[in-house]
Formats: sequence, C-alpha cells, structure tokens
Amino acid sequence: MRVVQLLPTLAFGDAIGNDTLALKKLLKKRGFDTAIYAENIDQRLPDGTAESYDSFPALADDDVILYHASTGTQLNIDLPKLGGKKVMIYHNITPPGFFAPYSRDVEKTCKEGYEQIRFLSDKVDYCIADSEFNRSELRSMGYTCPIDVCPILIPFEDYEKAPDKKILQKYGNSQTVTWLFTGRVAPNKKHEDIIRAFYYYHNFINTDSRLIFVGSWISTGHYYSRLSTYVEMLSLQDSIIFTGQVKFEEILAYYRIADVFVCMSEHEGFCVPLVEAMYFGKPVAAFDSCVIPETLGGGGMLLSDKDPKHVAVMINRLLSNPLVLEKTLLAQKERLKYFQYENVEDRFISLLTTFMQNSSMPRVVQMVTGIHYGDAVGNDVVAIKRVLVENGYRTEIYTGFIDPRFPAGTGKLYQEMPEFKPDDVVIYHFAAACLLSEQVKLLPCRVILRYHNITPPHFFHGLNKANEHSTQLGLQQIMDLKPYVDYCLTDSAFNGENLQEMGYSCPMDVLPIMIPFKDYEKHPDQSVIDAYSDGKTNLLFVGRMAPNKKVEDVISAFSAYKKKYDPEARLFLVGSYQEDEYYHKLQKHIERLRVDDVFFPGHIPFTSILAYYAIADVFLCMSEHEGFCVPLVEAMFFHVPILAYDCCAIPGTLGGSGVLVEKKDYDAIASQISRMIKDKVFRAEIIKKQDERLKDFSYERVSGQLIDYLHKFMQET
Repeated sequence: MRVVQLLPTLAFGDAIGNDTLALKKLLKKRGFDTAIYAENIDQRLPDGTAESYDSFPALADDDVILYHASTGTQLNIDLPKLGGKKVMIYHNITPPGFFAPYSRDVEKTCKEGYEQIRFLSDKVDYCIADSEFNRSELRSMGYTCPIDVCPILIPFEDYEKAPDKKILQKYGNSQTVTWLFTGRVAPNKKHEDIIRAFYYYHNFINTDSRLIFVGSWISTGHYYSRLSTYVEMLSLQDSIIFTGQVKFEEILAYYRIADVFVCMSEHEGFCVPLVEAMYFGKPVAAFDSCVIPETLGGGGMLLSDKDPKHVAVMINRLLSNPLVLEKTLLAQKERLKYFQYENVEDRFISLLTTFMQNSSMPRVVQMVTGIHYGDAVGNDVVAIKRVLVENGYRTEIYTGFIDPRFPAGTGKLYQEMPEFKPDDVVIYHFAAACLLSEQVKLLPCRVILRYHNITPPHFFHGLNKANEHSTQLGLQQIMDLKPYVDYCLTDSAFNGENLQEMGYSCPMDVLPIMIPFKDYEKHPDQSVIDAYSDGKTNLLFVGRMAPNKKVEDVISAFSAYKKKYDPEARLFLVGSYQEDEYYHKLQKHIERLRVDDVFFPGHIPFTSILAYYAIADVFLCMSEHEGFCVPLVEAMFFHVPILAYDCCAIPGTLGGSGVLVEKKDYDAIASQISRMIKDKVFRAEIIKKQDERLKDFSYERVSGQLIDYLHKFMQET
C-alpha cells in the first residue's frame, strides 16, 4: 500500500511546501511507501524531492492520495479520476474579493479554486484541515465526509540554524524598536493597516522605530506598488523596509532582531508566521480575525479594533509594560506546546491510520423519494445521515427532490448515485409510491427497508381518487420489494406487524423516527401566543387533514366538550389541507354540529406550529391509521397532555403515557378532556409519564440504537 502526496506547486520555503516535505519525511519514518507528485516543482529543491504529475502512477484501491488543496488548478478536476482513496489536506483558499482591485488573474484563480473545492465536496473520502476555521469552511461548502483537524507540521529544528550574519550586523546592534511581519505581500494580509498603525507609533510614540515586511510580492498584481506609493506619501520610506523574497537564514535573522510581530491580516487558513514568532519568543499583536485567535490559542495580544492610534498604543503597552510582556510571552510559550513537532506527527499518523481502518468499512447510503423541509421522514433521513457521519461511515442521501431550504450538501439527486459494491448498504425509506422502488430491485448490494407505513387506500375511497390510486400502488410496490430486502428497520412495532402480515420474513427491528428536538427550542411565533393566551381553553390537533386522521371525530369530541363544559373553548386543526371532498366534508360536519371556534391555520411556518403547541391545553388525536405519529412526541416535548384513540401505532408511540380511549364515545371523551384541564393532580401525572416516555426518543438513545442495529446487521450478513 502506498501513500502519495499530490499538489499543484511544491514551492521552496513556503508553509504548504514545508508541510508536504515534513509529511514525506514522517511517512518514510513510519514505514510507508511514499512519494510527492506536483505540477510545478521549485528548481531550488534537491533532485528527487518530488516527481512530475505527468508521471503520476496508477493506484490500487487501498492506496491513498494526500491531496494538498489551496488554489484553483486542473488537479482539482483531475483528482476524482485518479485511483486510490482520496484524503484532502485543506489549507484554505483566499477569497477572490481581496484581489479584485489588484489582479484579475489572481481573483479568477481564487474564484475557480472555490468552485473546484465545492466540486470535490462529494469526491473525497476524508479531509484533514489544518485549523478548525478551515474545517468549518469545508462544511459550509457541503462536505459531509469525516473531517479532522491537524496543524501544519513545522520543522522547528530548522529554526536553530545559524541566522544570516549580515542582517544581524545591519539591524541587530541598535536600540531601534523593530516591528516585523512575515508573509506574502498580498491584499488579504492588510499590510496597509500595519503601515497606518506604525505611522502613528513612529510619529507620536517612538521615532526610533522601523517596520520590516519580509515576503515576496510577486504575483499579487498592483498591491505592492500601491503600498510603496502609500509609504512614500507618509514619508516613511526610510523607516519601512520591504525585503522581498529572502533566504531562510535571513528570515531567521529578521525574527531575532524583531521586538514585536504585528499581524493585521483578515484572512488566513492557519498562519505559520504566528507560530514562528512564538517560537522565537517575540510578542505577537494581531487583529482578531479568521483563524488568528485559534492559532494563537490564548497567546499574544488580540486587537479587536484597527484604529491606528489604538493599535499603536496597545503595541507600545505590550513593549513597555514588563508585566504585560511577561504574561503575553508565557501564554505564547504554553500555546507553542500544541504545535510541538512530535505531537503533530503522532496526531497525523493516528488520523491517517484511523481513516485507513475506517475506509475499509462499507458505504452506507440512504435512498428516499424526496426530502421535504419539516417533514417527519425528511427529518429522519437527515438525522440518520448525521449519525452515520459522526460514526465514520461513508454516506450520502440520494433522492428525487431536495427542499431548497435545506443546507447545501444535504443530499444528491438519485441520478448521481454511484455504482455499488456487494458489501455496501442502502437504507431505502418507503412511505409512498415511488419509482425508486424499481431501482432498489436492481441494486447489487445489501438493502435495509426503513418502513414508514402506507395509508390504506380505503380511507380515500370516494374522497380523493388520486390518493386512493397512489396508496394502492404503494402497497403493491412494498409487496413486490419482499425478495430484495435483507433487513427492515420499522419506526414502530405496528409497522413491523404490518410488514409481517404482508409476508416479510427477513430480520426486523424497531427504530423510532429521529426527531430534531433542538429545533423545538427556537422562539415560537409571538403573534400566535399573544392572540390566544387569553385564558380560554385551546384544544389542538396537528397533522395533515387526511381521512385516516379522522379529523371529523376530533371535531365531534370538541363539540361535545364545548357544549357541556366550556362554551368558550377553541379547537385548532394545524396542518396542510387540500380543498377536496374530505375538507368539504369537514366543513359540512362543522355546520351540522353548529359548533364555532374551529380554526384551520393550514400549512404554516415552523415557528407558528411551535406557538400552537405552546398555547395548547390538550392534544386530541382520533386517528385510525398512523405508522408512528410524530405530533404525539411533539406534544410530549411541550408538556401538553394527550388524549388519543387506542388504534394502530398510537399506543406504541405513547408507551403507557397520555390517555387512551377505546371507544369514540364523544361525551365520555369530553368528560376526560374536562378532567385533564381541571384536575391538576391528574394532569400532572399525565405530563410526568409523558416526560418519562419522551426519554426513549432522545437523539442519543435512538442514534445509539441505529449504530447497534447496523453493526449487528453488517456482521450477520
């Protein structure tokens, strides 16, 4: 097995080049067969350091590419076509907007880089970011593969080499206070902000001072020339020095003569010079931006304001106050331990070997008709993906529709599905008739059916022909899938029994729907709360207005309660509806009962749904067919006592909590509602049992069950 590194340019002396060379040395030391391949190789590097990308070898499936990503390049496009397992080492790309005023070419390269890194979001197996900042950037671009953080390998032993004597002799024997910044002269580094602060310091605090910028200004367009003009305008050309690209020994000398390292950069992916300054025992004053506070890790002096006077005064305080200086240097020395070469070596090897072990695990992907925002099945699919990612599985969602309100990278269209191997696993979510069922039959891998139930067609007979036909087709499809399913994960025992009645005999377990309880902690719609928190009783039902839900029975029970116990009570029927025969039937039913205060809010924002739960006194459910019934769990979360008809999955979901009625005796139901509202002890007992039952649906418990079931299935098959 080989581990090869690949990058666009292997440069002499830059952070990425040094990291690449250090990794090569480390990999060889740990016994890996390794090499470096690059499109461009700096001629100052010894022969044999790296090989041209033109000679990149064919790789076996278990070989690994460590791909250093930091710019726009054809390699970003070529990478998916190469063999082996692909690990991206992400060093960040400078946002193109910084270069817009100075170089269209560099702006274009950076823009292409961002687009290409997004393109790779589902084409690499693993990422190692050199900072948490970079990891979060990858996530924002849609990366769902495992991502870990490991700092750049910095060869501190090189810094013990002899510094350039000429530089030391020229600058090291005076009392002049020296500000230093090292790094490429590029607009994101904000050299002009350092110049502004230095101008104030030099003119109003200490005239015996100088500012040295160490770094190349090649390939950054007009930025350097504008800085030079700015320095001349401020009459600082005798006190500000741009060294250009220098030898390593000269860099060592500049660090040794510096009194303070000043950084005003607004975009860094890691910022090695901060670590170098800490190594040389130089106090750091840096603008609190991007990755800088993370790299400093409590060391240095962070500046929240770029006002030149403020920066100059703070740097003067840092240099002139012995207590401040000592505290700063001690914190930097402590932070430097994190970047100790041996520690980073061990972390990198640990991450790489863990990836190699995990990458031998089969791929586990999900297939579903569509991912709809706020839908129980959609939430379940997204939550399962999250659990799989957290547990190191290679995973993805393939679907026919993705609600645009979901973040980028949530899933992919089923046309993009890869070729599956026999040891891969597909979790197929079935809740409605779907063309994907035919594709599932053709899969060469193991199939887990995640069954969410199909509403029996007879509920729609005479009310909605389209839904009746669709559910008939769905039942036929689920029957036809029997020979192609290896394992079933139903979200209720009721659904498992349903499958067994259809002849399913494969292994089967119950895994509740994964419910994103954190979402329920959002602020509810205050206008709803203000409108209905007036002391009147509010009964609530949440769910689609469909015939199986038996909304007419909810209305009948409400009517009985209202007429006998509470004339001012209200009923809210929250959920989407079509103006079909069933909806008209409900309206006629209301007219026939002559009951008012029945409200149909319809399909409403999530925050409004939260508000209706918040104002509810009792949750009323008379449904005659549910596969799980998420609103029952939601009512538990909001401490709303539940009264429900004892049918289908409802008793299983309630699990001994709530109040179940075996008959639809509306007067008896009304009496129970009255007791639930007036009898505080009875109400408290109901809520206590619901709170206890709610624990069974916690993310931690259900995610643990999922992984346990999955491990068991994969071992047995």
